[in-house]
Amino acid sequence: MRFWNNLDAVLVRPGAGRSVNVPVGPAARVELGFNQDEAVLVKEAQNLVFTFHDGGKLVLEGFYDHCLASGQSPALIFWDSTFWNAGYWG
Repeated sequence: MRFWNNLDAVLVRPGAGRSVNVPVGPAARVELGFNQDEAVLVKEAQNLVFTFHDGGKLVLEGFYDHCLASGQSPALIFWDSTFWNAGYWG
């Protein structure tokens, strides 16, 4: 399993009805190829899940594990340049 500590790619929304799981590390910069208003964000277990209107899901595995263990979370950068970090979640 690879953890994205220094993400060198943009995560895009999955196709309709598809689910994509991505494990993330505590120091990750997660760049998202969609705007924050295109998905509903929910916590499922220790994962952060983006659910889209067409049934697609993007699951950031272990997102909340890192918040609890280290007091920090990966940084989320949306396509519209909105930036969320541990302060947003905390």
